[in-house]
Amino acid sequence: MFDRTLLITTIAALSWILSIFPNSCTNAQLVNGAFLPLFVDPQPDCSGWTFATSPISTAPIVKVFTVIKPPALGHKPPKSYQTCIPPLIAAGTQEEHTQLVHLLGYVDTQQGQRNPQDVQKDIKTYAGWEEAYRPEGIYFDNVPATAAASGSGYSGEGNLDLYEGYATQVRELFGNTSLVVLNPSTLPDPGYFTFSDLIITVNEDYNTFK
Repeated sequence: MFDRTLLITTIAALSWILSIFPNSCTNAQLVNGAFLPLFVDPQPDCSGWTFATSPISTAPIVKVFTVIKPPALGHKPPKSYQTCIPPLIAAGTQEEHTQLVHLLGYVDTQQGQRNPQDVQKDIKTYAGWEEAYRPEGIYFDNVPATAAASGSGYSGEGNLDLYEGYATQVRELFGNTSLVVLNPSTLPDPGYFTFSDLIITVNEDYNTFK
């Protein structure tokens, strides 16, 4: 079951990673914030997300990169998501209109083995949502850490080329300020840092990570 811990600090490892590969990280930046995989249904009254919106609204001091994972993707998200995403984003908006909640759409890539057309379709689906509940970018889960392909039956290109292509599509559809987040759950080849904004190297909550 999903661990309802708001401040998940996998992003905290990024400063250490960037110190190792300073010359390779042309796009990735040092980021202070929280990472929230919001993989629970919000419920029609949004009560399923109260555990997240309440802390964000009472202490909006850090960026919260929030991943949503609807049960099924379509030209619109489920009604509960349409209803609950706007107040979630608003909970992290400060008086000076600084937005602290950054919404990301979940896309599984199956270690590079998923059909690229299916991945691209998911990206396009999120990009087609109405602005009120449209993500700012994509969270790619289950990303391989290596640069070389591992024998995918769908593509002969290397992993770096494959994922850079996904990142390019995100920025074409969502805009140049969109977010590309990768989750290899370990330290990846430094080439991934040249086209991503954030890379998740540890899947643990704060108490475990520290």
